[in-house]
Amino acid sequence: MTAEEILVMFDSSKNKRMDKLSAIEAIQYVLDGRHNESKVITPKQICKVIQDITHADPLARNAIRENAQARHCAMYVLYKDCFYTYRNIGRFFNQNHMTVMNAVIVFHSKIEESPMLKSLYSEVRIKLGIVKNDDESRINVSKRWKGYISPEKRKAANEAMRSLKAKRFMMQNCVILAIKEVFKGDPISTDRKACNVLPRHCAMYFLHVHENRTIKSISEVFNKDLTTVRHGICSFMDILSYDDTIIDNYKKVALMLNVEPIFKSRKSSNSVAI
Repeated sequence: MTAEEILVMFDSSKNKRMDKLSAIEAIQYVLDGRHNESKVITPKQICKVIQDITHADPLARNAIRENAQARHCAMYVLYKDCFYTYRNIGRFFNQNHMTVMNAVIVFHSKIEESPMLKSLYSEVRIKLGIVKNDDESRINVSKRWKGYISPEKRKAANEAMRSLKAKRFMMQNCVILAIKEVFKGDPISTDRKACNVLPRHCAMYFLHVHENRTIKSISEVFNKDLTTVRHGICSFMDILSYDDTIIDNYKKVALMLNVEPIFKSRKSSNSVAI
């Protein structure tokens, strides 16, 4: 068997090139006769084995730590033990080949430092039949997987998050209704009428100061950009420093919502948090 035939066998497309290191490993793999001893391992099989061990989803397209580590492990096994190219791995995971290259490099550096990831890699290779015996010390990865969250805890966390979002949405509506009643204007309105601008600024200030909302979350409520929200909060701070009528209305809103009025100035709050 020639070197060209070996490379073609490991790369289904002749137009795609393997990097030099993968080519050398592929040639050595065939010359040692290991390709006759082992069955073909598909990316789906690797992801299934990793998911069974870690309870994380390598195919999930999110940045959750346990899913990202499982995905990096799958890419590393495909590249290191199955001799897939970065481009072919990227096609399976729908990722850019540079992303795959970075994942392989990161995982390789981590398994040198983390016994947990090293044990995960060893257990995956054993379950896939890539190696029969592993001299490295093994631990029960499925029980001690770093970052693993049981389905029960994940469900409870999701329920708590939904409950928190519901409470925040309810409080947000209460603030808007109270301001609308006291200031006789519509805080949600998008126009620039003075009767609506002042209530809108008051609502932004109230959500930021009393509810500890970020500028970004407030901008999503009023469909405004970050600069507009920051300007509205600062403008209302300035008005509270001299306008007695606005101060009285603000105190009425705070009383309706059963909270203590909080008076802030630009000097006391040097920067409005994003």
